[in-house]
This record gives sequence, C-alpha cells and structure tokens, in this order.
Amino acid sequence: MTDFRPLVEAVLEALSLPAPATFGDRAEHDRILSDRVMYARIVLKSALADPSDVEWEADYLRQRLAEHPPTYRAFDEAGQ
Repeated sequence: MTDFRPLVEAVLEALSLPAPATFGDRAEHDRILSDRVMYARIVLKSALADPSDVEWEADYLRQRLAEHPPTYRAFDEAGQ
C-alpha cells in the first residue's frame, strides 16, 4: 500500500500560510494561496492517477512552494 503521508504533509504545508497583518496584505496573501492551491491540486490529481511516485510528487510540490513564499507582512510579525 502506498504511503501518502509525505504528500499530505506537503499539501498541508501548501495551505498553511500565515494570516496577513493588514487588509492591504490580503491581496498578496490570496494570490500566493491561489498559486499554492493550484500546485497542490496538480500533484494530488497526479498521485491519484499514479500513486507509485508519491514522494516525487511531494518533492515537486515543495519546490513550487519555495517559489511562492509568503512575501507579505504576517499578522504575528505586526506585533499584534
């Protein structure tokens, strides 16, 4: 049986962005989250079609996440 844990962890990482500090940061947060959701959907569909390479899919997703890091000021960073 295929262990999907690495992929599930990568998807959770993709969807776990810090909250934006201000309303103005919300648009950038939403753009980055949208990109990350797109990549997560791609790897999930691919893994379901061929579960033999789940670890490769998880690595691919993490590479895409590195290209789309949070670039806005996070709520915690705002000292609130």
